[in-house]
Amino acid sequence: MGADRVVQEVGWPFLVAAGRVRDYAVLVAPDFLVASGEQGLLGAVGSAVEGGPVESRSVRTSSGRALTLAYAARLLTLADLGSYELAEGSSVLDEFGRPLRIVVGMVTDGAPVVDPAADVARAEQSVLPAFRRFWADEAAYRVEPSPGEPVLAFGRFEPLPVEPAPVPMPAPSPAQSRRVRSPALLVVAAVLVLMVAALLVVRPWTSTECPTTPPTATTTTVRAEGAGSNPVASECK
Repeated sequence: MGADRVVQEVGWPFLVAAGRVRDYAVLVAPDFLVASGEQGLLGAVGSAVEGGPVESRSVRTSSGRALTLAYAARLLTLADLGSYELAEGSSVLDEFGRPLRIVVGMVTDGAPVVDPAADVARAEQSVLPAFRRFWADEAAYRVEPSPGEPVLAFGRFEPLPVEPAPVPMPAPSPAQSRRVRSPALLVVAAVLVLMVAALLVVRPWTSTECPTTPPTATTTTVRAEGAGSNPVASECK
């Protein structure tokens, strides 16, 4: 049984917010949406309720690319503007005295199946500097593209590949075993026969035993003058 693994994907942070005068607009969007002029697709998240859980929805670009948006909304505080000497709970208001909120999220390809809350929180740290630039000059501000960055908690679960079990080899039958052993035995026997034959050819057998003489016979050796000695007679004295 194989375990599951999380496949790391790439996500693009985005930001939807309003200013003192300007209404809610997309301030930060994925670079590919800005390049195609389709950052308006992210405007659908403007209805998010502040303080609620991370929401998710699917959108599709004009080219048919399916995207998943994960986002959360909260009230804007003075601390978000860099005014850390003030209480973080202090609200930021528009020109009519209404509290402002921001919607921060992450765009990915495909459909996520794990909790993206951690990546949405990290995306907020990426887009807050852009909001401060927007707050400083709302009229001149233009949407900023965000590059893709690795996200792990926003990945997909995929099963790990399972290695197939080794296939056991069937044991050979007795008949197959005999057929396998018989040629080997024949080869060994042939080699032994050849070795014996080679020994007989290289070193022929000779007898060194002396001939047996009857007890009553007398063996006389006659040496002719000038003749050579008889090696058999000399050895069998």
